[in-house]
Amino acid sequence: MADATARIDSTLLETHRNRVVRVIGKAQVVNPDGNTVVFDSNGTIKLLMPPNISFEEHQYYEVTGKVGDDLSVRVLDSVSLGSEISKYIDTFMQD
Repeated sequence: MADATARIDSTLLETHRNRVVRVIGKAQVVNPDGNTVVFDSNGTIKLLMPPNISFEEHQYYEVTGKVGDDLSVRVLDSVSLGSEISKYIDTFMQD
């Protein structure tokens, strides 16, 4: 059986360098070029976006990505969770 992908927030980036992780958070700022997103998950995370995935500001997402040496996350996949997820976020963070 393959290892489970850890679900983390910004406080755990340091301990997950060069590993694939899942992160739930809110897209705060989408840079005009679309290549980077400022993501809030109990602190700020810089997301490096592939050309086939785009985010909208103030929307929540679950991101699967690889943590880099600089603690940015290179996005591999994402799921939109909408804008009202904040009232349910504790449920997602518990597993």
